Amino acid sequence: MNILFLGTSGVHQALIAANIYLKKPVTDFNSIPDFANVVVELSGFPIYVGEDKQGNQVYSLGAGDVEMAKKSIEDLRNVLGRSANDLVVKSVSIKGEKLMALLNHIPASLGGRLWHRLIPALILKSQLKVIYRNIEQ
Repeated sequence: MNILFLGTSGVHQALIAANIYLKKPVTDFNSIPDFANVVVELSGFPIYVGEDKQGNQVYSLGAGDVEMAKKSIEDLRNVLGRSANDLVVKSVSIKGEKLMALLNHIPASLGGRLWHRLIPALILKSQLKVIYRNIEQ
């Protein structure tokens, strides 16, 4: 089975949620591979995060409208004759997610790399309990 954590940003809250699910440490966000990596985010491809103990492959993906993207992915899964046992899509929503998505558009030449990491890290630290609750559901 594949598990896809879906957020407005695949390199912020969805990536943190995937790492929490895999029981990887998330205390230092900057040590998490691809955290705040806007180049990876702009590729539009799911980010492979790892495999859980049951052999499920875990991914994160960013989407503008998370609920619409979730429904589209699930509908496509069904059209292709797959079931929820083949692909689970879990949306991760937190306060401040729209601001983080907006920050991804600041060019590196204007200090974007700093803002892509600094502000999201502050928001995510304040929203970690919410992310944990999202995963438990």
